[in-house]
Formats: sequence, structure tokens, C-alpha cells
Amino acid sequence: MTATKRHAHQPGRQRVGALAPVLGDLFERNTFWELVTSQASARETPGGEWQVSLNVVARKVAVDTAGVETEIPMDDLVEVGVFGPAEAGDARAMPLYLAMHCIRAGPQTITVSVPRRPARAGIDPRHLLIDVQPGDNVTSIAAFASSSKE
Repeated sequence: MTATKRHAHQPGRQRVGALAPVLGDLFERNTFWELVTSQASARETPGGEWQVSLNVVARKVAVDTAGVETEIPMDDLVEVGVFGPAEAGDARAMPLYLAMHCIRAGPQTITVSVPRRPARAGIDPRHLLIDVQPGDNVTSIAAFASSSKE
């Protein structure tokens, strides 16, 4: 068997190809993201789950050696997270939801379901990307509403 055939059948080889754009952003260019969660709300569904909606704004820029910013089209996989309340004595809450979402540049709404009442939610909550202002990625869930269970 040739080396090419062995690589063609190895699990994970295709996943590396899917990461090529973000690897270029992180290692070939000075790329920065501006990711903001402007609002998060939740409502309890009749089935007892919680539907969480996040309003986010995303932007990606490259900065050259002279400091000139160039906006780059964005259609990136970015982690979205929803967290329950922190337990007493814990600095961080356990995640109720963590998954990669395809995020484009500009404002958008992301809606996910979680099994328990959430407290905070946001985009790139673990700061995996180089963000200009990482402090605005996650926000408290301000509005709670229950669906009528009629």
C-alpha cells in the first residue's frame, strides 16, 4: 500500500482540510475578530427545555505591517455557548451548550435549546479566536419568559 492510500483512509485527514482557513487566519495573516453578543434572552418551552436566542455581531479584519486594517469576508466556524448559573464556590458555570456555528460578518440571531434554565450566553465564550474586545463576547440572559403550558 502506498503512503497516499494510507493517508486517504485515515480518519481525521478531512477535518484538517476543513481547518485550513482558520489556520491561515491564525498563522499566516494578522487576523482579528470583533465578536459581540449584544443581547441574549430565553424562554421555557412546553416540554421543559429552554430556547435561548442570542443577537450577535461579527466582523473579521486583517492588519498589515503598517497597521492598515482590511475587512475580510467572514463565514467562519465559531463556538457558541450557553451556561447555567455558577454553583456556590465555583468561579465558572458548567456549560449547558457548546457547539460550533457558521458565523458570517454582520448582525445575526442564533437560537439553541438547552435542558435547564440558562444564566449567560455568547459567541466564542472560551476566547478561542483573537478578539479585539473579548469582554463583550458573553452576556447575562436578561429576559426570561415561560411559554404557556395550556
